[in-house]
Amino acid sequence: MALDPQGIAQLRQVLSQLYDGNVAPFEAARADSYTLHVPGQSRIAGRYQGAAETARFIARLSELSGGTFAVTRTAEICISGNWAMVPLRVTAAVDDLRLDMPAFGIWRFDGAEIVEHWTLHMDQYAFDRFVAAAEAPLP
Repeated sequence: MALDPQGIAQLRQVLSQLYDGNVAPFEAARADSYTLHVPGQSRIAGRYQGAAETARFIARLSELSGGTFAVTRTAEICISGNWAMVPLRVTAAVDDLRLDMPAFGIWRFDGAEIVEHWTLHMDQYAFDRFVAAAEAPLP
């Protein structure tokens, strides 16, 4: 069921707070069956089911980037029906290795619960290369 205008405003606020670094409202709105989809061919690509797996993914991404991985909202959150799209910029730096590209967060919800999220990088090959290089042992 699609949300009414008040529900859309609440979801927009939850996602805005999440991208501003306040995860508590997101955690309260996240369904138990929440699934994170990470595309690509890197070792971190895949499907992460539930809060614990999602937390492990975020910790691994932070570890790979030396804590520098950042996602910044770059434009308004677009919501239609049961879907939201968030324009983003993704950045990270490890030694001389740099990642800086546009991306999108695609969200699906059921009523007031957030049930799925897809990360979409504008250059998936570059994202995969960054992950592979960040995983490589230092000489």
